Amino acid sequence: MPRLSGADIVVRALQDEGVKFTFGIPGTHNTELYDALERSGTIEPVLVTDEQSASFMADAVSRSSDTVGVVNLVPGAGLTNACSGIAEAWMDNVAMVVLACGIRSDTGHAYQLHAIDQLSIVRPICKATLRPASPADIYPTIRKAFAQARQAPAGPVVVEIPADYYLFDHDWGQATFSEEKVACPQLAPQLSAAAAMLNAANKPVLYLGRGAAGAGAQLVRLAEVLQAPVVTTVQGKGVIPEDHPLWLWCGMGRSAPAFVNDALKDSDCMLAIGCRFSEVATASYGFEPPKRLIHVDADKNVFDKNFKAELAIESDAARFVAGILTMLKPRSEAGHLRASIKAGHAGLWK
Repeated sequence: MPRLSGADIVVRALQDEGVKFTFGIPGTHNTELYDALERSGTIEPVLVTDEQSASFMADAVSRSSDTVGVVNLVPGAGLTNACSGIAEAWMDNVAMVVLACGIRSDTGHAYQLHAIDQLSIVRPICKATLRPASPADIYPTIRKAFAQARQAPAGPVVVEIPADYYLFDHDWGQATFSEEKVACPQLAPQLSAAAAMLNAANKPVLYLGRGAAGAGAQLVRLAEVLQAPVVTTVQGKGVIPEDHPLWLWCGMGRSAPAFVNDALKDSDCMLAIGCRFSEVATASYGFEPPKRLIHVDADKNVFDKNFKAELAIESDAARFVAGILTMLKPRSEAGHLRASIKAGHAGLWK
């Protein structure tokens, strides 16, 4: 059975996840991990001057690519310095894996350097905290962290690996990992109800957050079938091409241009996907959605927090959009709406 250091096992797991960059600062507790990263040949450890930068850079990797951003941290100060970026990823549902090195578990000594209960600090600002029970658990724990970070609603997962696991070689063998399948709620009755509401609407509107991104190009098709103006949240900017004639604006309410609120006036049904009606996107809640509100999100905890939905549907965006498209009646092209949106955008540059 081959023997590998804990640091090399971590790198194997990162390679199997397709990681290309990590961000952080090496220190006493994780020097061996940086040595292993250098040996990998495929992962570039990007050095920063402050761990806050590391967490925001990892966030950017997740937002702009199909990989998950990774942070390498020494215990204590390294973790606390990174908390701003970890919290931002948690609030914005951005996948991230934080390798929070722990103090040595094999000395029996108290008051080690940077010895704080760091997992208690980050629990309120991450999806999960994990700690391998033994070196043999390192590989599956890292892979589990990535799976949990990606699973909707996405977010940061923190893994604490004791420093002594990095120092020594361990019996490892062939690593295996099977991602647990999450049961999806039944959608058929809710899809039928949502389709009935949208088909009966005279002036529907789409409100898309970052959580809608998984539906990809199907969002354009949805907008065109409904002939509905599309508003995105700030975090959802870009989920639909902004040169599309039905794209209205990023944000709504008091901070939006007049033509945006004019286009939304008299809307009788709103389909909101992957959003939370947060303060920034609604201009400090300076917006009142139509009474007929359909709210779709992978996180059921966001429902009815700020606006009461007539129909709340727990689902990821891709699954919902694929289902609803089979039930909607296509509408004639809304030429007047498209013209007013085009004129509104053009008027801003005069």
